[in-house]
Amino acid sequence: MNNRWAIPEHQSGPIKNIEAKQIHELMHNTGIDLWITPASAGPAPHGYDQTGCGGMTTAWSYAGLPCITIPAGLSHSRLPLGLQCVGTFNNDELLLPWAAEITKHFAADLKPSPTRK
Repeated sequence: MNNRWAIPEHQSGPIKNIEAKQIHELMHNTGIDLWITPASAGPAPHGYDQTGCGGMTTAWSYAGLPCITIPAGLSHSRLPLGLQCVGTFNNDELLLPWAAEITKHFAADLKPSPTRK
């Protein structure tokens, strides 16, 4: 039987930090397959000088969980907003179709506004 929350020793080694272990146990004990969180504290910055703060992704990366950021709309100033989908350990292949499906629900909000001539 395939346990989707099992962490194969040969692929990952033991979880070495208590925070990561607690996240894995919480997901396993409550049956959480997917977290959906903000990708950032606000919209992307204007221009190309910077990409914004990645602080919202740190905990998931530290825990070794697969993450993907998807477009989720535009701010009042028409700058992109994102959501982060976080899957269970070693189940990256399950995360991709979920993210694709969730992205479909935001597609209408992501259409560019007509440009003025």
